[in-house]
Amino acid sequence: MRRLIVILLSVSLAIPAAQAGPRITSIVDGDTIRLGNGKYVRLLQIDTPEMQGDECYAKEAQKALANFLNREGKVKFVADSKLDEVDQYGRLLRYIFVGKRNINLEMVKIGAAAPYFYRGERSQYSNQLLAAAQSAQASGLGLWGACPGTQLNPNRALATLAEELAPPRLNSFDQLAGNEKAITYWAWRAARDQIKSASQPQLSINSLLGPNSYRINEDYRTPIINVAKLYSKFPQPKLVNIIHYTFQDRDWAQKTYESFNPYKTGQERATQAWNYCKTETTCWGGGVDNDENGEAIIFLAQQRKNQMDSNFTSGTVEAHEYTHNVQMASLWSNGRNDRTMPSWFWEGMAQYSQAAATFYDDLYRYTAERRRVTMDLVRPNTIYDEKWIEKFLSSTSGDWNYWRQFETWRLYDVGAHLCEILVAVKGINSLGDMLTAMSNGRSYEEAFQSIYGVSWGDALPKIARAIPKIARYQS
Repeated sequence: MRRLIVILLSVSLAIPAAQAGPRITSIVDGDTIRLGNGKYVRLLQIDTPEMQGDECYAKEAQKALANFLNREGKVKFVADSKLDEVDQYGRLLRYIFVGKRNINLEMVKIGAAAPYFYRGERSQYSNQLLAAAQSAQASGLGLWGACPGTQLNPNRALATLAEELAPPRLNSFDQLAGNEKAITYWAWRAARDQIKSASQPQLSINSLLGPNSYRINEDYRTPIINVAKLYSKFPQPKLVNIIHYTFQDRDWAQKTYESFNPYKTGQERATQAWNYCKTETTCWGGGVDNDENGEAIIFLAQQRKNQMDSNFTSGTVEAHEYTHNVQMASLWSNGRNDRTMPSWFWEGMAQYSQAAATFYDDLYRYTAERRRVTMDLVRPNTIYDEKWIEKFLSSTSGDWNYWRQFETWRLYDVGAHLCEILVAVKGINSLGDMLTAMSNGRSYEEAFQSIYGVSWGDALPKIARAIPKIARYQS
């Protein structure tokens, strides 16, 4: 589902007194309304351009919905028993009827909306919505005529951003100042374009469940495949084994891991599964390893409460961990490990990739995910200003013991924003190029100079000034 933005616009509403339930007080955009009780309603099975994403035809879609809702007739909100009743943002998912007219369907008929079958789920009106969209597209109605190049794909969120409305591209670290929108947009857009253009990877994915375990995210393959597409030009495993386990299944998880990697020895190998699940209350998160054949292993330790954690339900944890498998594939092929690179690059690349791969088709959800995991950088009276960040990034150590003097999460959030900047300036492949260069024995500084054409020392102050502003930016 798409984003929740509270915008009280001057769209005139004269909803009839016959409206059932709470009154409609504002139109957020073409597929979302606000009710008098403070709740929001997201129109089921359709998607419209976003108001704050500079998307083509956004205002027209909003006005179209307002016009339909201003017509005479009893307004009803109808749930669908085959689909979710509430989305992850707490919005009510409904069809809206004015009299006997299905407004969701009417919006598609006039080209103000497109069908969007979230998670591929179809229901009673799906065929009608798709047929209406095909007819509107063939006739060039609404957004289909106004936004050239818009694709009809009911399994993906609608994207109508006209190229001429996109923020200017960046090609230098000198351009970072004041361009938070461009950094965010092009970091996301680079991932979107790469995933959409990449061919399907030759990757087998196995999901292994412990006796007392379960899958929180049944669509665990998609985020992994998207990361594989992100870095399709670089070495990758051909097989991924995901070990899902709870505290009760730690011994099972450890034995399963050892069966995949019988030649690895040492204390770390002997307690690998336990490291992510040391107690029942701290059994949370993920970890990775690559076996002797370069095949990937992902540990997903979980508790029942993780069933409400978006990191587990959205697929971001799978995307994050598989990015580490990709990093390992390059490093280990040259006999190196994660200490070869700065720890903030190791985790930052994975943190950026989890948002980019999971939400490549929705700029707002990408931005919201990034904001969710970088909130500490924008808290009132934060110490994490540009001077702190510059000092933090001035060390390129890959020794985790060195980083224990800092809050561990800074490796993730500061590193993620750094990687966003690198992608916005040079493209998604520049991260893989950095990884390759360091795998081949170059230092971080040497790799940076070679790939970005400027020294790390010269770029760092500009990057440090930009990161707090990117963290505050909301699309």
